[in-house]
Amino acid sequence: MAAVSNLVLSAVMTVTSSLDDGLQDFQKKRYEAAISNLTVTATSHVLSGTLQSVALLYRARAYRCIGNTNAAVADIRNIIGLTEEETLVRAARGLFKELGRKETELLPEVGPKIVWQRYIDALRANDGKKAGSLVTDQIAGMMRQWMTRAQMNAGVGGLEQYGLSMGNYQVMKEEIGIGPDAGKAWLTMSYAGGHMNVAAELECVLRKNEWKLSMWNHWGRGAVRPARHTMQVESKKVADGEAAKRVAIPEDLRAKVADLVKKLRSGQSTARRGARNDLVLLGTNAVPAIREYLNDVDPEVSESIRAIVDRLE
Repeated sequence: MAAVSNLVLSAVMTVTSSLDDGLQDFQKKRYEAAISNLTVTATSHVLSGTLQSVALLYRARAYRCIGNTNAAVADIRNIIGLTEEETLVRAARGLFKELGRKETELLPEVGPKIVWQRYIDALRANDGKKAGSLVTDQIAGMMRQWMTRAQMNAGVGGLEQYGLSMGNYQVMKEEIGIGPDAGKAWLTMSYAGGHMNVAAELECVLRKNEWKLSMWNHWGRGAVRPARHTMQVESKKVADGEAAKRVAIPEDLRAKVADLVKKLRSGQSTARRGARNDLVLLGTNAVPAIREYLNDVDPEVSESIRAIVDRLE
Protein backbone atom coordinates (compact mmCIF):
# COMPACT_ATOMS: atom_id res chain seq x y z
CA MET A 1 0.00 0.00 0.00
CA ALA A 2 2.82 2.38 0.90
CA ALA A 3 4.56 1.61 -2.39
CA VAL A 4 1.42 2.51 -4.36
CA SER A 5 1.03 5.76 -2.41
CA ASN A 6 4.64 6.69 -3.16
CA LEU A 7 4.10 6.03 -6.86
CA VAL A 8 1.00 8.24 -6.91
CA LEU A 9 2.81 11.02 -5.04
CA SER A 10 5.72 10.81 -7.45
CA ALA A 11 3.35 11.03 -10.43
CA VAL A 12 1.60 14.07 -8.96
CA MET A 13 4.90 15.83 -8.33
CA THR A 14 6.06 15.12 -11.89
CA VAL A 15 2.83 16.44 -13.38
CA THR A 16 2.67 19.59 -11.25
CA SER A 17 6.32 20.27 -12.03
CA SER A 18 5.49 20.04 -15.73
CA LEU A 19 2.66 22.50 -15.22
CA ASP A 20 4.97 25.00 -13.51
CA ASP A 21 7.57 24.58 -16.26
CA GLY A 22 4.93 24.98 -18.95
CA LEU A 23 3.60 28.23 -17.45
CA GLN A 24 7.13 29.62 -17.19
CA ASP A 25 7.85 28.63 -20.80
CA PHE A 26 4.67 30.40 -21.90
CA GLN A 27 5.62 33.60 -20.04
CA LYS A 28 9.03 33.52 -21.72
CA LYS A 29 7.36 32.96 -25.11
CA ARG A 30 8.93 29.54 -25.56
CA TYR A 31 5.64 28.25 -26.97
CA GLU A 32 6.78 24.88 -28.33
CA ALA A 33 8.38 24.00 -24.99
CA ALA A 34 5.27 25.25 -23.18
CA ILE A 35 3.06 23.00 -25.27
CA SER A 36 5.27 20.00 -24.53
CA ASN A 37 5.27 20.56 -20.75
CA LEU A 38 1.60 21.52 -20.52
CA THR A 39 0.63 18.38 -22.42
CA VAL A 40 1.98 16.27 -19.55
CA THR A 41 -0.51 17.92 -17.19
CA ALA A 42 -3.35 18.15 -19.68
CA THR A 43 -3.27 14.39 -20.31
CA SER A 44 -2.72 13.38 -16.69
CA HIS A 45 -5.28 11.31 -14.80
CA VAL A 46 -3.85 11.95 -11.34
CA LEU A 47 -4.77 15.64 -11.05
CA SER A 48 -8.08 17.43 -10.69
CA GLY A 49 -10.05 18.65 -13.68
CA THR A 50 -9.27 22.22 -12.60
CA LEU A 51 -5.49 21.82 -12.95
CA GLN A 52 -5.94 19.96 -16.22
CA SER A 53 -8.09 22.83 -17.45
CA VAL A 54 -5.43 25.38 -16.48
CA ALA A 55 -2.91 23.42 -18.54
CA LEU A 56 -5.35 23.22 -21.46
CA LEU A 57 -6.04 26.96 -21.31
CA TYR A 58 -2.38 27.95 -21.50
CA ARG A 59 -1.69 25.28 -24.10
CA ALA A 60 -4.54 26.74 -26.19
CA ARG A 61 -2.97 30.18 -25.82
CA ALA A 62 0.39 28.76 -26.88
CA TYR A 63 -1.18 27.09 -29.89
CA ARG A 64 -2.75 30.42 -30.81
CA CYS A 65 0.63 32.14 -30.65
CA ILE A 66 2.16 29.67 -33.13
CA GLY A 67 -0.86 29.88 -35.44
CA ASN A 68 -2.40 26.46 -34.73
CA THR A 69 -5.99 27.62 -34.38
CA ASN A 70 -7.58 24.19 -34.73
CA ALA A 71 -5.58 22.80 -31.82
CA ALA A 72 -6.45 25.84 -29.72
CA VAL A 73 -10.15 25.38 -30.45
CA ALA A 74 -9.96 21.69 -29.52
CA ASP A 75 -8.39 22.57 -26.15
CA ILE A 76 -11.08 25.19 -25.48
CA ARG A 77 -13.81 22.64 -26.13
CA ASN A 78 -12.11 20.21 -23.75
CA ILE A 79 -11.95 22.85 -21.00
CA ILE A 80 -15.68 23.54 -21.22
CA GLY A 81 -16.44 19.83 -21.05
CA LEU A 82 -14.03 19.20 -18.19
CA THR A 83 -14.56 21.88 -15.54
CA GLU A 84 -17.34 23.90 -13.92
CA GLU A 85 -14.87 26.49 -12.61
CA GLU A 86 -16.47 29.73 -13.80
CA THR A 87 -13.24 31.72 -14.13
CA LEU A 88 -11.65 29.10 -16.38
CA VAL A 89 -14.77 28.65 -18.49
CA ARG A 90 -15.09 32.41 -18.96
CA ALA A 91 -11.42 32.68 -19.97
CA ALA A 92 -11.84 29.82 -22.45
CA ARG A 93 -14.90 31.44 -24.01
CA GLY A 94 -13.03 34.74 -24.24
CA LEU A 95 -10.12 33.08 -26.04
CA PHE A 96 -12.56 31.40 -28.41
CA LYS A 97 -13.94 34.81 -29.42
CA GLU A 98 -10.41 36.19 -29.78
CA LEU A 99 -9.81 33.44 -32.33
CA GLY A 100 -12.63 34.93 -34.39
CA ARG A 101 -15.10 32.15 -33.62
CA LYS A 102 -18.75 32.59 -32.68
CA GLU A 103 -19.54 31.63 -29.09
CA THR A 104 -22.61 29.76 -30.30
CA GLU A 105 -20.25 27.19 -31.83
CA LEU A 106 -19.44 26.04 -28.31
CA LEU A 107 -23.02 25.10 -27.52
CA PRO A 108 -23.73 21.39 -27.04
CA GLU A 109 -25.64 19.61 -29.78
CA VAL A 110 -28.41 18.64 -27.36
CA GLY A 111 -30.31 21.82 -26.52
CA PRO A 112 -32.40 22.66 -23.43
CA LYS A 113 -35.70 21.78 -25.10
CA ILE A 114 -34.49 18.24 -25.84
CA VAL A 115 -33.15 17.92 -22.28
CA TRP A 116 -36.60 18.89 -20.98
CA GLN A 117 -38.25 16.17 -23.06
CA ARG A 118 -35.70 13.60 -21.90
CA TYR A 119 -36.44 14.62 -18.32
CA ILE A 120 -40.18 14.09 -18.82
CA ASP A 121 -39.53 10.72 -20.48
CA ALA A 122 -37.30 9.64 -17.57
CA LEU A 123 -39.94 10.65 -15.02
CA ARG A 124 -42.65 8.76 -16.86
CA ALA A 125 -40.37 5.72 -16.96
CA ASN A 126 -39.86 6.08 -13.17
CA ASP A 127 -36.11 6.38 -13.83
CA GLY A 128 -35.01 8.64 -10.98
CA LYS A 129 -31.30 8.21 -11.76
CA LYS A 130 -31.69 9.38 -15.35
CA ALA A 131 -34.01 12.23 -14.37
CA GLY A 132 -31.60 13.36 -11.65
CA SER A 133 -28.70 13.48 -14.12
CA LEU A 134 -30.54 16.10 -16.18
CA VAL A 135 -31.20 18.63 -13.41
CA THR A 136 -29.47 20.71 -10.75
CA ASP A 137 -29.95 20.20 -7.02
CA GLN A 138 -32.92 22.58 -6.89
CA ILE A 139 -35.02 20.61 -9.39
CA ALA A 140 -33.82 17.34 -7.85
CA GLY A 141 -35.13 18.63 -4.51
CA MET A 142 -38.58 19.10 -6.05
CA MET A 143 -38.47 15.48 -7.23
CA ARG A 144 -37.58 14.28 -3.72
CA GLN A 145 -40.42 16.33 -2.22
CA TRP A 146 -42.84 14.72 -4.63
CA MET A 147 -41.64 11.23 -3.71
CA THR A 148 -41.98 12.04 0.00
CA ARG A 149 -45.57 13.17 -0.48
CA ALA A 150 -46.26 10.09 -2.59
CA GLN A 151 -45.04 7.83 0.20
CA MET A 152 -47.13 9.68 2.81
CA ASN A 153 -50.37 9.79 0.83
CA ALA A 154 -52.01 6.53 -0.17
CA GLY A 155 -52.97 6.27 -3.81
CA VAL A 156 -50.46 8.86 -5.05
CA GLY A 157 -48.17 7.59 -7.78
CA GLY A 158 -44.38 7.82 -7.99
CA LEU A 159 -42.19 9.68 -10.44
CA GLU A 160 -44.27 8.54 -13.40
CA GLN A 161 -47.27 10.43 -12.02
CA TYR A 162 -45.06 13.48 -11.51
CA GLY A 163 -43.94 13.11 -15.13
CA LEU A 164 -47.52 13.05 -16.35
CA SER A 165 -48.20 16.28 -14.47
CA MET A 166 -45.00 18.01 -15.64
CA GLY A 167 -45.67 16.86 -19.18
CA ASN A 168 -48.53 19.37 -19.32
CA TYR A 169 -45.89 22.10 -19.61
CA GLN A 170 -45.38 22.87 -23.28
CA VAL A 171 -42.27 24.69 -24.51
CA MET A 172 -43.32 27.84 -26.32
CA LYS A 173 -39.93 29.48 -26.75
CA GLU A 174 -36.27 28.53 -26.28
CA GLU A 175 -33.68 31.25 -25.65
CA ILE A 176 -29.92 30.80 -25.30
CA GLY A 177 -27.86 33.33 -23.36
CA ILE A 178 -24.98 35.06 -25.15
CA GLY A 179 -22.34 37.57 -24.06
CA PRO A 180 -22.65 38.22 -20.30
CA ASP A 181 -25.48 35.66 -20.11
CA ALA A 182 -23.55 32.85 -21.84
CA GLY A 183 -23.93 29.52 -20.08
CA LYS A 184 -27.63 30.02 -19.35
CA ALA A 185 -30.82 29.35 -21.27
CA TRP A 186 -34.55 29.85 -20.72
CA LEU A 187 -37.57 27.82 -21.78
CA THR A 188 -40.83 29.75 -21.82
CA MET A 189 -43.55 27.30 -20.81
CA SER A 190 -47.31 27.16 -21.03
CA TYR A 191 -49.10 24.82 -18.64
CA ALA A 192 -52.40 23.44 -19.89
CA GLY A 193 -53.89 20.86 -17.58
CA GLY A 194 -57.16 20.57 -15.71
CA HIS A 195 -58.44 24.03 -14.87
CA MET A 196 -54.97 25.58 -14.97
CA ASN A 197 -53.52 27.61 -17.83
CA VAL A 198 -50.45 29.45 -16.59
CA ALA A 199 -47.16 30.69 -17.99
CA ALA A 200 -43.81 29.84 -16.45
CA GLU A 201 -40.15 29.90 -17.29
CA LEU A 202 -37.53 27.20 -16.73
CA GLU A 203 -33.96 28.41 -16.39
CA CYS A 204 -31.20 26.08 -17.57
CA VAL A 205 -27.44 26.18 -16.97
CA LEU A 206 -24.42 24.61 -18.62
CA ARG A 207 -22.52 22.09 -16.52
CA LYS A 208 -19.46 20.65 -18.26
CA ASN A 209 -21.05 21.65 -21.56
CA GLU A 210 -24.32 19.83 -20.91
CA TRP A 211 -27.58 21.67 -20.29
CA LYS A 212 -29.13 21.06 -16.88
CA LEU A 213 -32.63 22.11 -15.87
CA SER A 214 -32.02 24.50 -13.00
CA MET A 215 -34.78 26.77 -11.67
CA TRP A 216 -38.43 27.67 -12.21
CA ASN A 217 -39.45 31.31 -12.57
CA HIS A 218 -43.17 32.07 -12.46
CA TRP A 219 -44.15 35.42 -13.91
CA GLY A 220 -47.47 37.07 -13.17
CA ARG A 221 -49.42 38.87 -15.83
CA GLY A 222 -47.82 42.18 -16.72
CA ALA A 223 -44.56 41.32 -14.93
CA VAL A 224 -41.36 42.61 -16.52
CA ARG A 225 -38.62 40.03 -16.92
CA PRO A 226 -35.00 40.98 -16.21
CA ALA A 227 -33.06 42.27 -19.22
CA ARG A 228 -30.99 39.54 -20.85
CA HIS A 229 -28.64 39.01 -23.75
CA THR A 230 -30.15 36.09 -25.65
CA MET A 231 -30.79 34.59 -29.02
CA GLN A 232 -34.01 32.75 -29.75
CA VAL A 233 -33.45 29.25 -31.04
CA GLU A 234 -35.69 27.75 -33.68
CA SER A 235 -35.85 24.01 -34.12
CA LYS A 236 -34.09 22.83 -37.30
CA LYS A 237 -37.25 20.96 -38.15
CA VAL A 238 -39.22 24.20 -37.93
CA ALA A 239 -36.61 26.01 -40.02
CA ASP A 240 -37.10 23.36 -42.71
CA GLY A 241 -40.85 23.99 -42.75
CA GLU A 242 -40.88 25.28 -46.32
CA ALA A 243 -39.69 21.89 -47.58
CA ALA A 244 -42.39 20.16 -45.56
CA LYS A 245 -45.08 22.22 -47.28
CA ARG A 246 -44.23 20.50 -50.54
CA VAL A 247 -45.32 17.13 -49.13
CA ALA A 248 -48.61 15.91 -50.57
CA ILE A 249 -51.32 16.45 -47.94
CA PRO A 250 -54.73 14.74 -48.19
CA GLU A 251 -57.45 17.35 -48.54
CA ASP A 252 -59.60 15.87 -45.76
CA LEU A 253 -56.65 16.05 -43.36
CA ARG A 254 -55.87 19.61 -44.41
CA ALA A 255 -59.50 20.59 -43.81
CA LYS A 256 -59.54 18.92 -40.38
CA VAL A 257 -56.38 20.78 -39.33
CA ALA A 258 -57.80 24.08 -40.63
CA ASP A 259 -60.95 23.57 -38.57
CA LEU A 260 -58.95 22.90 -35.39
CA VAL A 261 -56.72 25.92 -36.01
CA LYS A 262 -59.88 28.07 -36.17
CA LYS A 263 -60.71 26.81 -32.70
CA LEU A 264 -57.26 27.93 -31.53
CA ARG A 265 -58.48 31.47 -32.19
CA SER A 266 -61.47 31.00 -29.90
CA GLY A 267 -61.94 33.37 -27.02
CA GLN A 268 -62.68 30.42 -24.73
CA SER A 269 -59.69 28.73 -23.12
CA THR A 270 -61.45 25.35 -23.01
CA ALA A 271 -61.98 25.46 -26.79
CA ARG A 272 -58.34 26.38 -27.40
CA ARG A 273 -57.12 23.65 -25.06
CA GLY A 274 -59.37 21.08 -26.75
CA ALA A 275 -58.10 22.12 -30.18
CA ARG A 276 -54.48 21.73 -29.08
CA ASN A 277 -55.18 18.25 -27.73
CA ASP A 278 -57.06 17.24 -30.89
CA LEU A 279 -54.22 18.44 -33.12
CA VAL A 280 -51.76 16.33 -31.15
CA LEU A 281 -54.09 13.32 -31.45
CA LEU A 282 -53.93 13.61 -35.25
CA GLY A 283 -50.41 12.21 -34.97
CA THR A 284 -47.24 12.58 -37.00
CA ASN A 285 -49.02 12.15 -40.35
CA ALA A 286 -50.64 15.52 -39.78
CA VAL A 287 -47.37 17.38 -39.16
CA PRO A 288 -46.99 18.70 -42.76
CA ALA A 289 -50.50 20.17 -42.61
CA ILE A 290 -50.00 21.60 -39.14
CA ARG A 291 -46.69 23.18 -40.21
CA GLU A 292 -48.53 25.44 -42.61
CA TYR A 293 -49.60 27.55 -39.62
CA LEU A 294 -46.13 27.99 -38.09
CA ASN A 295 -46.02 31.61 -39.26
CA ASP A 296 -49.64 32.45 -38.53
CA VAL A 297 -50.36 36.17 -38.12
CA ASP A 298 -51.73 35.46 -34.63
CA PRO A 299 -48.64 34.99 -32.42
CA GLU A 300 -50.53 32.85 -29.91
CA VAL A 301 -51.62 30.50 -32.67
CA SER A 302 -48.13 30.27 -34.16
CA GLU A 303 -46.63 29.52 -30.72
CA SER A 304 -49.21 26.81 -30.10
CA ILE A 305 -48.52 25.29 -33.52
CA ARG A 306 -44.77 25.34 -32.89
CA ALA A 307 -45.25 23.53 -29.57
CA ILE A 308 -47.50 20.93 -31.21
CA VAL A 309 -45.01 20.29 -34.05
CA ASP A 310 -42.12 19.93 -31.59
CA ARG A 311 -44.16 17.50 -29.50
CA LEU A 312 -45.12 15.34 -32.48
CA GLU A 313 -41.59 15.26 -33.88
